[in-house]
Amino acid sequence: MIIYPITLFFEVEFDIVRQHLAARAVTSHAKKRLQNLTPFSTANEAKIALIEVNELLSLYQNETYFPALASAEVDEILLRLKVKNAVLLAEECMLVKEMVESYNNLHRFFFNQKELTPSLQHHFIGFEPNKEIPTEIERVFDIRGEVKTSASDELSSIRHQLSRKRVAADRIFYKVVKKYEAAGILGNISETVHQDRRVLAVNAAYKSQANGIFHGRSAKQSLIFLEPAETIEINNEIALLLDEEKREIKRILKVLTAFIAVYRHEIADFARIMRDIDFVNAKARYAHAEEAVLPVLSTKPEIDIIAGINPVLRFYNGQKKKSVVALDVSLKEGQRILVISGPNAGGKSITLKTVGLLQLMIQSAVLVPANARSTFGWFANVMADIGDAQSIENELSTYSSKLGKMTHILEHANPKSLVLIDEFGSGSDPELGSALAQVFLEEIAKYGAFAVLTT
Repeated sequence: MIIYPITLFFEVEFDIVRQHLAARAVTSHAKKRLQNLTPFSTANEAKIALIEVNELLSLYQNETYFPALASAEVDEILLRLKVKNAVLLAEECMLVKEMVESYNNLHRFFFNQKELTPSLQHHFIGFEPNKEIPTEIERVFDIRGEVKTSASDELSSIRHQLSRKRVAADRIFYKVVKKYEAAGILGNISETVHQDRRVLAVNAAYKSQANGIFHGRSAKQSLIFLEPAETIEINNEIALLLDEEKREIKRILKVLTAFIAVYRHEIADFARIMRDIDFVNAKARYAHAEEAVLPVLSTKPEIDIIAGINPVLRFYNGQKKKSVVALDVSLKEGQRILVISGPNAGGKSITLKTVGLLQLMIQSAVLVPANARSTFGWFANVMADIGDAQSIENELSTYSSKLGKMTHILEHANPKSLVLIDEFGSGSDPELGSALAQVFLEEIAKYGAFAVLTT
């Protein structure tokens, strides 16, 4: 499908529809696809995609609960899983678990709704849920993403020893605190922590009366931070155990990463399916919010809009608490061209833009806010001249710019074209503009194109 000019998406405010669609997506990939949404290449592709959206819309209309989709992206994690001996971080393992569980829930949901979503079932064929990945990750991590003590016998032993040593260290430390408190050499705060070591806050004037390792001074130099000599040995033992704990956790994560890596391609497939469903789901959510429908789809070029609403106009008017008037427009064989004339602010341009916007929505597989009896055909190209923007690059006047667009339109007009021209014949002397407009109108009619034009 050909769009001319490329600014047409902005001129009919299709870019606003894109933004509203993207806002309803969860994954960044689906958001990007929706932000750059363009019409499909063929009518059949658009029809298949529209039916998928309509199936999801029917679930929302029936108030069927749709499972939450994981928003986390795992592309970088999948790349790291290609690297031999790679080690995923704890949070990365949890993201994989979240994504796989989300896919499992999604698969179960669509299996249970297969009678209402037949067109969407192909996404899941050959991609069964995976329970092994979440189960193994749950064996290693607790709900906070911390490695469980039970993750390995070695880790269990290390943490048991750490617990005992810390209790003993606390007992020795507080015994020293009481001794120095009785001697009156501690500051207002008796203790603090420095580099994971518990230290005493000794008044600088009494530093010679305390025995231990120096760890620094307070900002005002009034306190000296000392690690009591009595706790040095046990603190060293704790530090060694903490180092052993880190090494054992790294080993556990390395083993877990190797386990997950076996399923790398399966995880990539799950992520792709989630994004595709998110893409369709965002369209369905938008349709539900806009009370949009799947109209009658025709394979031939034609338009029959019944009670059509411009969703962008409704959005802006809603902010102003103003209503929107629905419109009826029909373009078909024998009635291919509609010329709209009337006073300024009479709704001519918005009618033309609404026709263009709704047609672009349908050909991009976005349901439209209109009566379900409306009919939308397929146009191989949509060409327009909307607005009076000058081509600064080519230093053309408004008139020359419009003339250039009209030349392009006439060169490419055919029976499968939809032409939209706002303020037809403007930008020049009224008599000359009128004469040219008449010639262009006759030529467009001769080429069999469909058109909406405003004077």
